[in-house]
Amino acid sequence: FIIVFYQARLYMSIPALARALPWPAAYVNGNFLPLTDYLGDMNTLIGFYRRAQEASNTEANLDLAQIETAVADRMVAEAIVLDFANRNSITVSQQMIDDEEAQIVQDFGSVAELETFIKQNYNWNLNQFKDKVIGPYLRRQQIEAWFQQNSSAQEAAVDSINKIYNEIKNGLAFEEAAKKYSQDE
Repeated sequence: FIIVFYQARLYMSIPALARALPWPAAYVNGNFLPLTDYLGDMNTLIGFYRRAQEASNTEANLDLAQIETAVADRMVAEAIVLDFANRNSITVSQQMIDDEEAQIVQDFGSVAELETFIKQNYNWNLNQFKDKVIGPYLRRQQIEAWFQQNSSAQEAAVDSINKIYNEIKNGLAFEEAAKKYSQDE
């Protein structure tokens, strides 16, 4: 994994520069994470905390370094998850996203109420919410399911390796074990 982060504070004060220049916020496994996404997520989180403070009539200093770290960590984690999903053909279908959205709409009572909540809290539209929240949530669920499905195969592989190891430990020559258990044709 190769991860490089740039100091983005300069670009926060000049957002047009970040939009004009295709600077990366990071590279994760060769994938470019745009600085504009980083700055957008920073602004979303800062706005979220400010609105929460206003709603609770509290005044606390926002720790910009802590917010930067949270945004960077989330971007990198999502990029790693996406890379793993792609390498293992783990997908999230549009139907899965639509079904999850329908469940959330049901919880809120209506699409309008959900959209209002998203706008008030994140300053996003429903599509942004699906891209930044629902999609990644479902991808992580799919990866969990993949690990559960593959755990029995992993356990069988470990058992097989232990059996071979014990045979070698008890005197079977390595070359003989290689011939006996090789899966090469």
